[in-house]
Amino acid sequence: MKLSVVMVTAGREALFRRTLCSVLIDLPESSEVRVVVNGDHPGTLRWLEGLADPRLSFLTVPNESRCQARNRAISATTGEILYVFDDDVIVPRGLFRLVIDRFDSDAGLGVLGGPNLTPPDTKGLARLCGAIMASAFATPRVRFRYGAGSARRFVATEHHLILCNLALRRSEFAKSQGFFPNLRSNEENLLLHQLSHIGTRLEFDRDAFVYHERRGTLTGFVRQIHSYGVGRGQQTFLAPSSFSWMFAIPSIALLVGAALGVWAPVILAELLIIHALASVLSAAICCETRRLGIGLLASIPLTLLIHFTYGCGVIQGLVGMALSPKKARRGRPSELTAPQMIMTSCR
Repeated sequence: MKLSVVMVTAGREALFRRTLCSVLIDLPESSEVRVVVNGDHPGTLRWLEGLADPRLSFLTVPNESRCQARNRAISATTGEILYVFDDDVIVPRGLFRLVIDRFDSDAGLGVLGGPNLTPPDTKGLARLCGAIMASAFATPRVRFRYGAGSARRFVATEHHLILCNLALRRSEFAKSQGFFPNLRSNEENLLLHQLSHIGTRLEFDRDAFVYHERRGTLTGFVRQIHSYGVGRGQQTFLAPSSFSWMFAIPSIALLVGAALGVWAPVILAELLIIHALASVLSAAICCETRRLGIGLLASIPLTLLIHFTYGCGVIQGLVGMALSPKKARRGRPSELTAPQMIMTSCR
């Protein structure tokens, strides 16, 4: 069974080099890698041109959405299994063989994904942010993506799987229009929601993990969480059936908190204290945060920051889509055409 790895990269050359090297080391000889360099990045192109591996091909495109670039790459692949990665992950040895064997042995399996774990050598704020993302109070519906939970394999939903580590059977992906191009994030969630509604079986496998670089600055972390929120709001607008109260709670709490701050500040203060206690309790239960000396105390502002930033993002995503629905719906994946892939040899 042939596997096609798909990656889009834009400006993160050092991280991308590490990712591609880990992919090529583990990739079977019969499989392939398709890379899209999104925008003008001559350093990345020079490095790719200097490789000599028949499994590798790449193309460069003007700046466009990651979804459009990813769809272009997928349209030029030939594998029965599509495996999508971000350009800042590390593939552990044996991952591709595990995934191929799972699809090969289970004809009914449509999508397979696993967690993205914090690299073992990560230090400081980046390690703490990775740990908080596995906390049940900080990310109750999606904590499995970050290694939380004890279940090893189970039938999944869009809430359990994530784009940086996602394998899809080509025949199932072909039933969709691909990744919708005008989402800030959550493009995989919209795709998986649609596939699950037509009967595609999604599975989570804890053993099918990758290591994923964490944001090393507070600004970078806030931007990431805000982007997740905007994407969730956009997804909810485009597919109302994907609505979940759990994802709406931060936005509702934000609006209620703003009202209480004006008319009942004492009640707001009491609710913030309850939030802080819940943050500490969740961090105390989470095995990853227990390993960090300052994890319990730091979980209070970080969890509050996650909820506040995500809530703002969801509202922004919904309002933005509502104000410009025609723009939001332009450029559907089915309208894309695939450019010629640039084949290269590797050394």
